[in-house]
Amino acid sequence: MHIVLIYTKHITNRLTYIANVLLPESHFQIKFTTSENEFNTSTGTKINYSNTQFDNAIQIVPHGLLAQKHIENIAVDVLSKNGLIQLFNNKSELGFDVLAASFYLISRYEEYLPYQPDAHGRFTSQQSIAGKHGFLSQALVNRYMLLLHQKLHEICKLPLPPIRYNALITMDIDSAYAFLGKGYWRTIGAYAKLLLTCNFAKVAQRTQTLLGKADPFNTYSFFASCLRPYNLKPMFFILMGDYGRYDKNISYQGKYMQKLIAQLKTYGTIGLHPSYYAVAKNKIGTECKRIQKITHEDVQHSRFHFLRLKLPQAYRQLLDAGITNDYSMGYADCAGFRASTSLTHYFFDIENDVTTPLQIHPLTVMDASLHSYMKMQPDEACDEISKLINEVKKYGGTFNSLWHNDTISNLGIWQNWQAVFMHTLKQAAN
Repeated sequence: MHIVLIYTKHITNRLTYIANVLLPESHFQIKFTTSENEFNTSTGTKINYSNTQFDNAIQIVPHGLLAQKHIENIAVDVLSKNGLIQLFNNKSELGFDVLAASFYLISRYEEYLPYQPDAHGRFTSQQSIAGKHGFLSQALVNRYMLLLHQKLHEICKLPLPPIRYNALITMDIDSAYAFLGKGYWRTIGAYAKLLLTCNFAKVAQRTQTLLGKADPFNTYSFFASCLRPYNLKPMFFILMGDYGRYDKNISYQGKYMQKLIAQLKTYGTIGLHPSYYAVAKNKIGTECKRIQKITHEDVQHSRFHFLRLKLPQAYRQLLDAGITNDYSMGYADCAGFRASTSLTHYFFDIENDVTTPLQIHPLTVMDASLHSYMKMQPDEACDEISKLINEVKKYGGTFNSLWHNDTISNLGIWQNWQAVFMHTLKQAAN
C-alpha cells in the first residue's frame, strides 16, 4: 500500500470519488489536505491539485469542474497529444486536468444535460463527446489511469500496479422460446397470422416444436457448454415484465419459465432484465420480487431491456430495489466504451453529489449493435470484437459482451453469427 498525499484548495465529493477511481485502494492509500504547510513538509508521494507552486510534487492544474456542485453545459476542449486524446487541456505537467477529464467521462456528466433521445428514449453514441471525436473504441479513463501511474513511477519511484484483465459473457433473455410457453391465445394468434400469410414452413416448425422437437431459441445448454472450456461462468438477465409491445417474454408464472430459471441457475448467475417501461412506471421493485420468488434468492444484478438507461433516475430505482450491480452502461447503436472505461466503478450521482453503493460493470459490445445498428457482416464483427478485447487486455478491466439466446441459434438473420460468438470466446479467454 502506497500513501499518496493530495493537496487541494477544496476537498469535494467529486474529487475524492475520481481520485479513488484512478488510484484504487488495492494499491494506494489517498490522503487529502488543504494545508500548504502540511503538504510542504511531507516527504512522501505528493500530487498538487491546485494553481499554487510546490516543490517535489506532481502538479495537476484544476479545470474547476471538480470544485463545483452544480451541473452546467461546459465547453470541453479535446486535443490529441502524443497519441493520447486529452480533455480540459492546460500547461501543467501532464498537459491537461486528468482528474476532471476522467470524472467528466466516467460519471456520464454529459447525460445529465439536455439531449435529443432516440426512438426509445436513449442517449445515443453520436451525441457523446467520444462519438463526436472518434474515441468510442478507447478505454480512455483506463489510459489516463496508466498515465498517472507511470508519472508516479517515474517521479516518485512508486511501483506500477499490475494491469488486470477479465472477461464476462452474458445473455439477455427477451424471448425465452420461439414457440413454447406462449399460452393459448398467443399460440392461436400466431397460427392465424402464419396461415393468412401462407407461411406453411413456419406452421410446420411451430407444430413440430409443440409436439416435442427442440425449440429454436433453446440455446442455453449450448451457450453454457461453449463457455466451460474457457473457464467462463455465464450471467443471464431475464425479462420479468408484463406482456406488451416491447416486452414479449413468456409469462414468469408459467411452468416453462420456472423450469428454465431452475436450469439456468445450474449454469451461472441470474439477474433481472427490467422491462421497457420499468423505470417510467416504477416497476423495478415489482419485477425484482417476481424473479426473487422464483429463484428464492436476492437478485443483485441488473441490465435494462433495450439498454434504456436514463441517468440518474434508472440507477436510483435500482438502488431502491436493493440491486447493487448494473451492466447497462453501453450503447445500443455502437460498440465501445460509453463511460470511456472497462473498469468496474461506483455510480456517482452528480445531482445529489454522492458516491452510491451501485457498482457499474461497463458493457463493451452487444450482438445487436454489431448486426442491426452498425450493419456488420460476421467477419467485420469479429474484427471489431478483437479490437475491443485487445484494448481491454492492454489497459485492464473487464471485456463484457452481451448475447441473446436467439442470436446464437444460427437461424434467420443470425445465420453465421454463432461463429462470431465462438470467436469472441476464444479471443476473450486467451
